[in-house]
Amino acid sequence: RTNQGRLAEALAHCDASVEIDSSFCGRGPVCGGAAAGAFCDVHSSYGLLHVRRNDVGAAIWHLNASLGCVYTSYKAYTTLLAVYDHLHRAAPANATLYEDMASTQAAIGGRSDLNAAGLYREAARLHLRAGSPRRAIAALAAAPRGDRDGVAACFIGYWEGKAILEEATSGRDAPRRRLRAYRQALEAFRSVGACDSHPATAEAAEAEAEQLEQALGSLLLPGSGSRSGSGGGTL
Repeated sequence: RTNQGRLAEALAHCDASVEIDSSFCGRGPVCGGAAAGAFCDVHSSYGLLHVRRNDVGAAIWHLNASLGCVYTSYKAYTTLLAVYDHLHRAAPANATLYEDMASTQAAIGGRSDLNAAGLYREAARLHLRAGSPRRAIAALAAAPRGDRDGVAACFIGYWEGKAILEEATSGRDAPRRRLRAYRQALEAFRSVGACDSHPATAEAAEAEAEQLEQALGSLLLPGSGSRSGSGGGTL
């Protein structure tokens, strides 16, 4: 029905599959614990249908969900690549697009986790450039960091520190909250470590950490307003 352009009928068929087996999670990201690899063919059908309906978000979610089965993975992946290519041509600096592309790589898993981390990093960079540090932090929080060589942790830690620092310095937070943010950013920069695979990132993180330590020293000076009242200590 989808190939014939009879989208309403196609949707009714997909919905009927859900009604026949209520354990199928076919409505979106609130999955209620259903297995991601279950009902790949129905996920694939939903995904292709939503592509035709120009509901990109729903299409990506369902096609990602069908990547786990050998009989739907190729069609799902090639369709996703076509969708991403079209969207990238229209808006190459769209941070949300990079998050979507990252979600696909994360859904594949394994060696693709490093690709996902790199795409989430680029999404964070674009969010920061657009003045949205909170969205950058959220993107980085979704990034996998468990690659064998620790490469992802290198650049994710660096950009996480940058995002936390940007949010702290761009707002009007009280000194206490800013102090807490500085410490979180310092921890993120320090998490980069030696990072042999990306020495430039390690050097940049070390420089940021040194500047933050100086800033923290200034905030902790008597009379700076960063301490609480008598006996309260610092945050």
